[in-house]
Amino acid sequence: MQAIWDSRQDIVLVVGLISNILTILLSVIALWGLFVKRKQLGLAFQMLLTSHLDRRMSRVRETLTRLESLNYDKKTQRGEVRNLLAQLCGSLVAFSDESDELSRLVSELHEYHHEEQALTENNKRYLLSKLQGILDEIDHDARVRVLGRDKS
Repeated sequence: MQAIWDSRQDIVLVVGLISNILTILLSVIALWGLFVKRKQLGLAFQMLLTSHLDRRMSRVRETLTRLESLNYDKKTQRGEVRNLLAQLCGSLVAFSDESDELSRLVSELHEYHHEEQALTENNKRYLLSKLQGILDEIDHDARVRVLGRDKS
């Protein structure tokens, strides 16, 4: 009986030794990969950040599309237009650090939302066009940063 017990302990020791050797080997490979492939890993991380930006950007663009479909000159749609302006202001605060121009535009949208300035359909269309241009620029800059090229 003791011989069987000893052989089991030997098997456990051998399996543990093999496990430890594999762990060390895989750790060395992982560290090598971190040092040798750090540029590619950085690129992958930036791509993840860009995908996060894409999701946020798509939500803003959905709101812009809804706003474009509404007409402020129709009294029945004014409330929804103002609500969507408020939604845009909230969504764009996260992007405000990206551009001073966007920060100013968010302030302007905030004034229109709070009826500090008279909003017209023409003003709304102008603001939306300007906002789309700024968002396109932010999106372009983010992609240029991922590619590691200078802004063109």
